[in-house]
Amino acid sequence: MLEKNRVVAGRFRLIRTMGRGGTGSVRRALDPHLDIACALESSELGDAGELASVAEAGARFEREAKRKWEAGS
Repeated sequence: MLEKNRVVAGRFRLIRTMGRGGTGSVRRALDPHLDIACALESSELGDAGELASVAEAGARFEREAKRKWEAGS
């Protein structure tokens, strides 16, 4: 879990969790370089029994990205 006010990717300060889904979370964040609020989506990997490999996690991420692209998100 990512805690409030934590800086991720050396840039974005987390403000709050906006929602959770089957593969991760969406968090409201602040980009201080551009002085704007934004949303960050993160994948949350399960334990070794849940995901067989890093390749499976990558494939899961690609499917999710494709689905969002097709939906116009």
